[in-house]
Order: sequence, then C-alpha cells, then structure tokens
Amino acid sequence: MTSVRIELVVFGIEGTTIRPAGVENDCLRKALIATNVPVTREAVFELAGLPKPVAITKLIARFIGPDQITAERVSEIHADFLHRVTDHYRQGGVVEPMPHAEETLVRLSHAGVRVALVAPFNRIVLDALLDRLRWRTTRLIDSTVAADEVGRGRPYPDPVVRAMALAGVRRTDVVASVGDTPIDLEMGAAAECGLVVGLMNGSHTVEQLRRAPHTHLISHLGVLPRLVIGHGLIPARPATAISPA
Repeated sequence: MTSVRIELVVFGIEGTTIRPAGVENDCLRKALIATNVPVTREAVFELAGLPKPVAITKLIARFIGPDQITAERVSEIHADFLHRVTDHYRQGGVVEPMPHAEETLVRLSHAGVRVALVAPFNRIVLDALLDRLRWRTTRLIDSTVAADEVGRGRPYPDPVVRAMALAGVRRTDVVASVGDTPIDLEMGAAAECGLVVGLMNGSHTVEQLRRAPHTHLISHLGVLPRLVIGHGLIPARPATAISPA
C-alpha cells in the first residue's frame, strides 16, 4: 500500500487555535437583538462556523419569520457584528491560544509542514485577532483565509481549496483539516482531506463530533504532531488534484 506525507494543516479559529470564549456568539447575538431579533445563545451556537450572513439570515427566519429577511437588514446586522467583534479582538477581554496551540504550530513548522488558518469572518476581524495574539509577526502560520476571500464558506471546501492554493499544495490527500465543530469536519470531508481531525476540548461535545465525518478525534492539539508527523505516513487514497486558484 502506498502512503503519503501531510504537507499542509488547515486549522479553524475559535475553539481550535484560540480558546472558545464565546466572543462571536455574544457579538452576533447582541447585533441581532439590537434590531429586535430575540435570539438565544443556544440558537446562535447551533450555527457556529457558518458564514455570518448565512447565520443571520437563518436566525431572522427562525425568530421573526422569513418575510422579515431583506438584504439591507442582513447587511446592517452583519456590519454591527463586525464592529463589535473587531473591537473585542483589538481591545476587549482576554484572547489567548488554545492549550498546546503555539507549541503545535512550532513543531509542525520545524517538520516542514505548512500551516493555514481559516476564519468564518472577514479579513478585518481576522487581522485584528492575529495582531492581538501577535501571530502576524511570527513564523507560526504560513497563510490565512478569511470568509470574504472565498466564494462559499464552511461546510463547503472553498476555504481549504484557497489555503491549498496559497501553500502551493495541489493534492487533497496531503492536507489535514482540524476543527472543533461539526461544520469544520464537514468542510474537511467535502475537501477530501487526507486527515479530518476533530478537537474534543473545543466548543462541541464528543458526541456531536462523532456524528460528523472525520478520520480522527483527538483530546487536545498537543496530540496532533504525533498524528501528522510522528507517524510520518498515512495510507494514500486516490488523490484529488486542485487547480490553482
């Protein structure tokens, strides 16, 4: 049986590489409530990982009716969300990496494995977060992908495809996708990644992750280097080539 080496690891953000403090949930909920959409924390949580305009549209339909959805209203709520979450990441409460996140990024880099972060929010928010963590001035990350830089967000494969193009990686079977939500795992599976890894100490339960497509579930990020580089090789499956974007 032939084998391949993982060349690129694509990580999610909140709950995967930074602690899930509920920042996005709180900011989106407040933006919706400000326009008289009485959402609950649980309802927002159920849509974690979706592009925010999509989540806003679904929440408006659920709580006040589909006839209340307009492009202007969705845009207004989304703009308010972006303002709130960007402000938080710039100067709000504590923002810190997940346990073992930085050491894992260092180990992958030293092993020659490229690293990408994919975000469910726009570039302005992502850059604010990276600046707060001081990750834009280090060599921990090779590339980042924001939601406004791809045609479709999770659960579609577009963020992974974009990360592959930035890394110069063309085969999906040499890519590992890592996330803490079912929709993260659905994205990795849709992209036909060689490894689709669920992180069990993030925002979702083990049972929720088990119901989503995956190749592995791990207890924390410190386990990931052993999976990606410690064993070195994973069984190859028929490769899917991605044309450069």
